Amino acid sequence: MKIIISAFRASNDVDTNAVNSALLRFTFDSRHGLGSEPVTGYWEGQQEQSFIIHGADNAAFKTAIELALQFEQDAILVVNDDNRAMLVTLRHALQTYTTQDIGDFQRVSPAVAAQFPGYTVDALGRHFVACTRAARHTAERAALSTLTAAQCEAVAYA
Repeated sequence: MKIIISAFRASNDVDTNAVNSALLRFTFDSRHGLGSEPVTGYWEGQQEQSFIIHGADNAAFKTAIELALQFEQDAILVVNDDNRAMLVTLRHALQTYTTQDIGDFQRVSPAVAAQFPGYTVDALGRHFVACTRAARHTAERAALSTLTAAQCEAVAYA
């Protein structure tokens, strides 16, 4: 499985977010040795430093929950080996979480990604969203309706 996690908080200053991100990455990597890949997460227009952990197991998932609670995250994204995405919403007061199947984790064009409230961009500039096929098709139509003919071809590649 893959886990996408962040230590970013909009209410923190830049230095605090940087320290928290480094601490999250170091703690996770040192406990599990899986390595984490820096990615950029977007939520409702806000950019945040995030990490994707490939090859995670149940122990890594438990660490991700612990760290997400420690850094006061609202949620993390867990992607199963079949690319099915689960939104894990944290309940801080109870120190627990709930899960919700939100569709497939899939690569899309930047124009399509921008149609969603949240998406991820990897180090190669590839855009990913977690959504149903129907939501992706709706986003593709919305993106295409705002583009010129030349720009439409760029949307269609994903």
